[in-house]
Amino acid sequence: MATLKDVIRETGELLAQHELWPELQPLWKVIQWQEGHGSSDDGAALTPANEPAILLYANLTKNPEAGKAVIREFGNFLIRRGGARAHSIWDSKLLVPEPAHVKQFSDKLADQELRKTCHSYEEVLQSYPHKGNSVPRLIAVHLANALIANNIPYADSVGVDVMSWGPTSEFANGKKYYSLVPLTSAYCPKSVHEHFGVAFAEWLVGDLACVQDTTVAYALKGIIRNILKRAED
Repeated sequence: MATLKDVIRETGELLAQHELWPELQPLWKVIQWQEGHGSSDDGAALTPANEPAILLYANLTKNPEAGKAVIREFGNFLIRRGGARAHSIWDSKLLVPEPAHVKQFSDKLADQELRKTCHSYEEVLQSYPHKGNSVPRLIAVHLANALIANNIPYADSVGVDVMSWGPTSEFANGKKYYSLVPLTSAYCPKSVHEHFGVAFAEWLVGDLACVQDTTVAYALKGIIRNILKRAED
């Protein structure tokens, strides 16, 4: 039968295979493993005290997903270490737009062939493929809303450079955050949407395959990376 030491060793080996391991390794090394008394739901729990310690309970060895439970609590340690800013980023799911998504919208505005069939921003949004394009479409919504708010009708938008035009330049150049909440709440399991530790474990163990849109999964990874950087400081 596996022991608690076996679980920790195997979990460390699993983490070492992941692309984040160079960033995670120094933080993994500072974790203290403490034996918990009694049992918890799945055998692992971050200590309530502000210390780098995870409680391991005897029933962890009977959990078929023991490694995922430990990684979840390691994730909880990371966001706690990242402080208030890390929690704020997670709660609001903050990130900046990908340059490729900004360019995609900009190209659509300049596309003369598209203008033969599209006569409004709404129709431009509908030109995005419906499957696997939720994040690019959300970026387009933000940019289109800025144009609408500044009285630029779609017919007059062909000459607008969203990278340099005042109302859109800050956002388009990655200097202003937007929230992924509308998409994580729609495409992620509730536990992944709500809990950083769960989302972290789902990436490390399952590459966020539980997220129903590939662009949302990719964006969520960016948020997790940002929080990891906060934990490294």
